[in-house]
Amino acid sequence: MKVKMSKLTIWSILIAIACLLIWASNYFLFTISVPIPWMAVRNIQEAGQLGDMFGISNSFFSAFTLLVVIYAALTQRAELHVAKEELETTKSILQDQTIALEKQNQSNRIAQFERTLFGLIDSLRALTNSIDLIHPDTKVRTSGIDALKVWQKRLNERLRPHALYPPIEFETFLREYEEHYKEAEWDLGHYFRTIYNVLRYIDQSGIENKKSEYCRILRASLSRAELEIIFFNCLTPRGIKLKLLIEKYGLLKHINTEKGSFVSLFLDQYDQGAYETRKVST
Repeated sequence: MKVKMSKLTIWSILIAIACLLIWASNYFLFTISVPIPWMAVRNIQEAGQLGDMFGISNSFFSAFTLLVVIYAALTQRAELHVAKEELETTKSILQDQTIALEKQNQSNRIAQFERTLFGLIDSLRALTNSIDLIHPDTKVRTSGIDALKVWQKRLNERLRPHALYPPIEFETFLREYEEHYKEAEWDLGHYFRTIYNVLRYIDQSGIENKKSEYCRILRASLSRAELEIIFFNCLTPRGIKLKLLIEKYGLLKHINTEKGSFVSLFLDQYDQGAYETRKVST
């Protein structure tokens, strides 16, 4: 940063330089004994006698020059101090601008993320509405969320013969579920992959302290029937990745866990985190 000198400082320096030049020129002229007509002297001895007449003036100019030098130094010091303060002020302003810019960039990233997230959730809703299942026996066609409800109801009917005492074994459940899943694999496979991608997008967003909030928005968009079919699908090897994210973000918090339901038989297959909301920041 350039420091501007005041006019008084500049003039003081110029006067000091002029005095030095006059003394230097006189010394040079007197040393080589050059006659100085306007002073009516012919050599350095006569010039010395003339100079003695102005001894007080010489002392005055010497003192004045010293004062000018001191004043210039003090003025320069003051100007440097002002320049330093201006530099610190500029630095502080730049830091504030940097912080404000970072906050603005963060806000822009959040806004862009939320637009994409809500777009994915809308795509999930559109995919759910497009599901079209046909009953293999009655040939009745159902669509959308009703199709998922019918499919889940038929799964319960398939499991019911195995639910007599003792309770159904987990291996038996897996075998029956896989047979039932094959009937709707085309639609449900796409549905489960979409839910997984939405959760993974939230998990990898890098937006701290808001991931659980976004997962609550996703959870609120899921019906009870959807929670149940997600619950059962993630008990299979096919759903292990989605299961880990469900346990991390409590996606099954509102699932029906009434005693006697098939869901209640396999609750211990999940970490407790799947049924409760936890604040997740990383």
